[in-house]
Amino acid sequence: MPKGFSRILATCMFLLSIMGVNALAQTDAPKVEIGGHFTYARLRNFPANDTGVGGWLTFNITDNIGVEGEYNYFPGTVPGGSSSREQALFGVKTGIRSESAGIFFKLRPGFQKFNFTGIAPDSTQFAFDIGGVFELYPLKKTVVRFDVGDTMIQVGPQLGFPTSFTSHNLQFTAGVGFRF
Repeated sequence: MPKGFSRILATCMFLLSIMGVNALAQTDAPKVEIGGHFTYARLRNFPANDTGVGGWLTFNITDNIGVEGEYNYFPGTVPGGSSSREQALFGVKTGIRSESAGIFFKLRPGFQKFNFTGIAPDSTQFAFDIGGVFELYPLKKTVVRFDVGDTMIQVGPQLGFPTSFTSHNLQFTAGVGFRF
């Protein structure tokens, strides 16, 4: 098991243990959550850090399971010539929540698009995000959300690498949203 995943799992277990007995109570979570966030990605195989903005939309099927989509836009240039990047991820989150907080595991496939201006054709690559989500509910209709995960991107010759491989990238987002 990779060290990064072990740390995420240990953090989740700690947070679950301090949430107390109220976390097991049914909360009738709002069915829809929508929000915006800032995102940071450490691109492991590129000598760069990437920052951007994005948003998410979640449909809560039950208090413990949600289906969600996330879109992120990274405007800066990274070495190798990509003038911007776009990312879309779609999947599930599952976990527990109380009236004031929730902790979830997320599993979301999607894509990462590298936009090159004039030097090469754009390249869209498969991406897969696995990690955790921590939510705070300061008011009944608001959510403060923190995500951390490993965003895996399939890269190769189309991005200037000699062979194809999976790049593991730490990604962190923090944002605010509304619950309906």
